[in-house]
Amino acid sequence: MDSDFVTIEEAAAFLGVDCDVLEDFVSSNKTSGIIDFRRVGDVERYLLADLIKIQTSDRTFDGRKAIVRKLIAPLHYSRFYQTRRTFGMKVLSTFIFAVATGGTGGILAYHYKKADDERTDATVAQDLFDEIFGQINLDCGYNLGKWYDHGDVHRDDRAAFDSILSGRPSMAASDHRMRNSLPVSMPVKSEYVLIGGPVSTPIVRDVWQYETGRRSGPSLKRVNEPLLPLPYSFIFDDEDDRMKDMERFSWTFADGSGRFADSPNRPLLDGQRNRLLIPKPSSEFRPVRGEQLRVPYDNYLIITRIPNFLSEKFDERYPDLWGSLVSIQATHGIGTRAVGLLLTHKGKDPLLKMKDAISDARAFQAVFRVSKPEVDSNGIDNFKNIEYTCSAVLDDNIPLPNYTNLRNTILQTHGYSAYM
Repeated sequence: MDSDFVTIEEAAAFLGVDCDVLEDFVSSNKTSGIIDFRRVGDVERYLLADLIKIQTSDRTFDGRKAIVRKLIAPLHYSRFYQTRRTFGMKVLSTFIFAVATGGTGGILAYHYKKADDERTDATVAQDLFDEIFGQINLDCGYNLGKWYDHGDVHRDDRAAFDSILSGRPSMAASDHRMRNSLPVSMPVKSEYVLIGGPVSTPIVRDVWQYETGRRSGPSLKRVNEPLLPLPYSFIFDDEDDRMKDMERFSWTFADGSGRFADSPNRPLLDGQRNRLLIPKPSSEFRPVRGEQLRVPYDNYLIITRIPNFLSEKFDERYPDLWGSLVSIQATHGIGTRAVGLLLTHKGKDPLLKMKDAISDARAFQAVFRVSKPEVDSNGIDNFKNIEYTCSAVLDDNIPLPNYTNLRNTILQTHGYSAYM
């Protein structure tokens, strides 16, 4: 609806920011695809929901203005309510003016409480994410996998990394520095994040002990008795009988290139309940090499956290010093990059349910279902919904010597001493 699109002045009044700040931000990001806009007569109007989403994750609009966070220390409650009251009066005055002039007062009133709740929920979700998975910051190491012919890592792994950054405005400015220093040798930093599965991210093959199948191509299977047994894993072995008749899916990559991904539907093996979780197809199709392949309607996202046995601080006598290794992967790339939903207001409820399930576990796996693909204004397929599915605590399932043995195997395989 056209009424969902507002002018810069209307948006600035509603969001409680300076008009020049917002105009500068919009001008810098208009071609990025993160803000939908249209021209109505001689005036450009912007989708208010997009601007609300941006402010939810970045109140400073990429560092253009310092805005007081709404979740602050108890000693500052009086400032919080004063800030909230001032912001509310700005919105109310704009609303009254818009109604009196026949403008967009209706949508401003509709969005006020929703936007306020979403900002708060997003902040809670980000705090929960840090509490559960460990704080992701500039001190962490990242591995986004192998480099492809297009001159970067897998497009969807990169988008997953970027989606985490978009929820961390303080890190976004350092994005270029982090990209140029992604660790590729071992031992690695004590806080280490792996993004992608065993096909795109080779180190994942080592950590989860995948080996190449008999068939050429990306056919991988886990060893029969892995040192790190996992309740949840994807089937990457194309020779597995459970892969028979699996439909191939397609979706647009997130880099704006207009290219389409092409991958088999890969079931998630739930070892705790002895079941397969198989993503369903949507009614949308994408053209790939003369074929029309369906876009997946949903995906399963696995986030695993274990003690970082590849850490530079490794000492088998003191596992508490190792740090944490976090692995993020989904059925397909479109699902992996949906991890960013956990850092928005949509992540609050799933993370609360997961936290209740795992309690204070240090090692665990959690499964989320992402669903409802939509095409954004840049023509890119993205999942819009996320929900908690199940989880498993691993603290008592993996003996410490198993970590030591796997560390030695990996480092020796890659030509490094186990005692570096």
